[in-house]
Amino acid sequence: MMLWIILIVAAYIIIQLLFTGYLSNKAKKLPKVSYAGVTEHGNKSKPAFRVFLAGDSIAAGVGASSPESSMAGRLADGLAKSHHVLFNNSAVSGSRMADLTKLPAERQNLVVLVISSNDLYHFTPLKKFGLETQKVLSAYSNLSKETIIVGPGNIGGATAVPLIMRPFYNLQKPKYAAILKRASSSYPNVSYVNPADFNIKSYGHTEAADGFHPNDNGHRFWADLVLDSLGKSSS
Repeated sequence: MMLWIILIVAAYIIIQLLFTGYLSNKAKKLPKVSYAGVTEHGNKSKPAFRVFLAGDSIAAGVGASSPESSMAGRLADGLAKSHHVLFNNSAVSGSRMADLTKLPAERQNLVVLVISSNDLYHFTPLKKFGLETQKVLSAYSNLSKETIIVGPGNIGGATAVPLIMRPFYNLQKPKYAAILKRASSSYPNVSYVNPADFNIKSYGHTEAADGFHPNDNGHRFWADLVLDSLGKSSS
């Protein structure tokens, strides 16, 4: 019996390593798109609406087929329907909460923080994550009329994540979400959006070829999370 268990475990490890290698190769071919710096969108005759986006690979556009189909692009286009948008995206793939140190140079109408997925992925200690979240929200909320923070993503549901690790991510995800919700409630102009509260299945297949990042449908889901949450802070 012990021999069979060893053989099964060994077979799983080999298969998982091969599968992970396959997906890693796919990841290298993903489009790397991002709205870097400041871009303008919408009717210039309207008052300027300043937007600062910071966060991880989702905000940076990894997995999207074009800038326009990325989370950032969709958010900018959505806001441009009624504003002259000055859009500044400082997102960097791989960012954790502690990495959000680049602040906008001037006061913003809207700050969007897409963050915490990498904290969950790397199991950032919850106490440290909580302290960093308070620090980040304190800094950004002082520089914007409205701040929206979104995350974490469904790490435990990603195809690229080994089956043996998925229960651990699923167990920890609500704990990170609870910290974000609690910290956000301390600021009247900050609202928290938990992706787990929304029906991502209605967007169809949302996973990029690497089995981890969002594809165009997934980026549309993340953009809609923000657009549907605008104006819901108490300020």
